[in-house]
Amino acid sequence: MVDVDVDVAIRRAIARANERAGPVMAANFTHPAWQMSPEEFVRFWGGARLASVGTVGESGWPHAAPVEVSLVRGEFVVPTFADSVRMADLTRNVRLVLAAWDDAYHAAIVYGRASVPEGGAGNVSVRVVPTRIYAIRAPEGHAGWHGE
Repeated sequence: MVDVDVDVAIRRAIARANERAGPVMAANFTHPAWQMSPEEFVRFWGGARLASVGTVGESGWPHAAPVEVSLVRGEFVVPTFADSVRMADLTRNVRLVLAAWDDAYHAAIVYGRASVPEGGAGNVSVRVVPTRIYAIRAPEGHAGWHGE
């Protein structure tokens, strides 16, 4: 079981998502009946989970890859190779997006800013501070409710 001592960064990112949500996100991801609480989000993410990591390539086109991303004390840790496309993308633009889901009714989208380690070779860990977190779960009574 994951420690559910929720970091301030997670609470702040969820609050910022609520403030910035457009009509579609507000109707789905930030609707009070559907939105995960910060504690639910931490349990959902767990210590590590497979997520789609999206960055912006040099040409402006998106680059996405499935990666096992860890949540550690309010920051996400994205493993990568020092000479990877992802690292080159993040060197030019530190913004990225993570997306993870269990099913259509339990999903999260995390926007964040990466701290790119300088130098290094081989495997490196990119730390990501979340700026917005949109996370849904089916409400109690819904066919997709997992119960807790």
